[in-house]
Amino acid sequence: MARAEEDLAAFLRELEDARPGLTLTTRRMAGTAYVPFDETVQKVIAGAADDRGLAHISLLSGAGHDAHEIAALCPTAMIFVRGEHDGISHNPREYSTPEACACGVDVLATTLLRLADQD
Repeated sequence: MARAEEDLAAFLRELEDARPGLTLTTRRMAGTAYVPFDETVQKVIAGAADDRGLAHISLLSGAGHDAHEIAALCPTAMIFVRGEHDGISHNPREYSTPEACACGVDVLATTLLRLADQD
């Protein structure tokens, strides 16, 4: 995100330089700090997916999900459900099949049960 902000600032300076009389002003409206998720919870999620034969990857999310706030209170991680259209999100084309959603619910339920059984 920092690099994207720097690139945007550089582009806007170039735009001002290229157009005499143009002045641009920016203001940051929001910013979300990086929040690392709990490795133990992530491993339990991965194990639940493995047990169901579900392909999965570990990824970073830059979105400001509720989990960012909860992570300050307790061990936290997130489960993303596979979407159609190359994983496009926050867009009207975003869509996950009922089957993909059911797999996500299965992984979540198994994760919760396994975490509840830990000491």
